Amino acid sequence: PVGAMAIEQVLGHRGPLVEVIGGERRARYHGVEADVICLPHPSGASTWHRVEPGVRLLAAALERVARHPAFVSVFGARSDAPAA
Repeated sequence: PVGAMAIEQVLGHRGPLVEVIGGERRARYHGVEADVICLPHPSGASTWHRVEPGVRLLAAALERVARHPAFVSVFGARSDAPAA
């Protein structure tokens, strides 16, 4: 999910973004079990993703997405990524 409202809908999380951005969780959403990697909303109104710890946590979340098996199966592995 992207942004606090979507994160709340998927995970039921209403706390600070630092508690969920950058990590990976399993969740059931509309009856489907899935891996969930939360991202901050890229709105121009929010600076959260442009200052620490948002910068670091966003980078961690994007790295998780890039390495996730479902992403890799569709888009392939990153050529510049070190082996896991």
